[in-house]
Amino acid sequence: MPIIGSLAGASARGYGSFKGGAAAVANFMTVIKSTTTSINGLDLLNDADSVYFAFNDTTSQKFGALKMTKDGTTVNWNTTQDLGQYTGYNGVSKASDGNIVYSGYNNSSGRRSGRAKLNASTGAQIWSYYYDLQGYGNGGTVDGAGNIWSAQQVGSGAGLFRTDTNGDSPTMWYVNGATYCTKATYIASTNKIYGLVTGPASTYHLTLFVLNPDGSTHWQYEFNTNYSTDGGIVADSSGNIYVATYGADSATTGGRALLLKINSSGSLVAQKMLDNGTGTHDAFSECAIDTTNGYIYAVGTGADTGLIAKYDTSLNLIWQRRFTSGVSDLAAINLIDADTIQVVGRYTGTGGGIFTANLKTDGSGTGTYAFTGGNVVYAVSTLSSTTPSISISSPGRGISSTSPGRGNTATINGTLTTTVQKLVI
Repeated sequence: MPIIGSLAGASARGYGSFKGGAAAVANFMTVIKSTTTSINGLDLLNDADSVYFAFNDTTSQKFGALKMTKDGTTVNWNTTQDLGQYTGYNGVSKASDGNIVYSGYNNSSGRRSGRAKLNASTGAQIWSYYYDLQGYGNGGTVDGAGNIWSAQQVGSGAGLFRTDTNGDSPTMWYVNGATYCTKATYIASTNKIYGLVTGPASTYHLTLFVLNPDGSTHWQYEFNTNYSTDGGIVADSSGNIYVATYGADSATTGGRALLLKINSSGSLVAQKMLDNGTGTHDAFSECAIDTTNGYIYAVGTGADTGLIAKYDTSLNLIWQRRFTSGVSDLAAINLIDADTIQVVGRYTGTGGGIFTANLKTDGSGTGTYAFTGGNVVYAVSTLSSTTPSISISSPGRGISSTSPGRGNTATINGTLTTTVQKLVI
C-alpha cells in the first residue's frame, strides 16, 4: 500500500453510541514516531475534528500528551511533563469547559496521583497538581457536573478519586481490602460512575464498584474471576452494563479475554471468554458500544498482539481480528459511526511509537501494510470462544473515603519531535 503522507509534526476514547459525533473519515492506519521510543499506558479521546492521546514516556519517565487531526495526518501539538519519576498520563477526557484533562500516577516511593488540564487548542497548561494518595491511578472520566474522576489505589484499598473541574476538593472513595484499581467510567445514560477494582490479595477477584455522582454507593458486585487487572465498561439503552476485562474461572487456569453482561439490577446474565489455548494470556482492556445497532467492540492483547472482537448484545461472537505483526497492546477504542471504529496501541516496528487506525466495523480490511521500519499485519483471529463459569455476589466490604493533600507539580518542560506516516486501507 502506498504511503499517503510522511509529515513533520508541529511542536506538536468510546462510551455510548458514536462518540465524537462527526462523520467518519476514510479508513486508515497511522504511526506517530517520536523521540520517545518506549511508550505505554495509552488512552485516546476522539472529539469533533481532533484526537487526543495520553501516554507514558517510559524511557525518560514523563507524562505525554498529544493532539492529532482526525484524518490521521498531522500532529497539532504535543508536550511532556517531568514530575519526578512519574510514569506518565494513562487517561484523557474532555472537561466541562471544553479543555482536555489528563490523569496519571507516580511510580516512585510516594506513588502520588497526577492530574493536569491543558488548553485544547494550544496544549498550554491551565493547571497541574499531584495528590498524596500513595498508590497507582488509572484512566480518567468526567461526570455530568464536570467533576473529574479516575480509578485510584490508596494505602488501604482501591476505588474512585474525584476532584472538581479545577482540580480542587479532592476526595477518594475506596473498597476496603481491594488491592488494584483498573478503570473509572462515567455513563451519562445511567448517571453513575463505575470503577473496576481487584482484590483482596487472597483471591484477586474483580469488583464492579458503582457510585452516584455525590459519592454515595449505588452498589458493588464481586466476580469470582482471578487476575483481573484491566477493563472497560459501557451501558446499553436498557441499562445493562458490559465489562470487558481479563480473568479466569480459577487461580490455576491463567487469564483470558473476558466479556460480562450485568443487568440494571446487578445480575450477571451472560459471559464469554476468548482463549488461545497456549497458556499465553489474552486480555480485554477497553470496549465500545453501538447502542443503535446493538454491537459491542472489545480490544486488548491476544497472545501478545493487538486483539479486536465484535459481539452482539447477547454476547454472541460475530468476528475477531488481531494484529499479528507491528502492533501490540491495543489500549483503547472509540466508535466513530456504524461503519468505523478507532483503535490505538503501541507500534513495535523500528523506532516504536503510537499506532492508531480507523477500521471497518464489518471486519474487512485485513492484510499487510508496509510502514517505514516495519510491517503491520491485520488478520483474522481464531481464538476459541467459550462460556466460562463466572459467578457474581455482593461482597459487603465497607467503603471508606479520604481527602488527600494536594501540591503543585512542575510546568510543561518540552515537546517531542514527531513524524507521521499514514496508509489508506
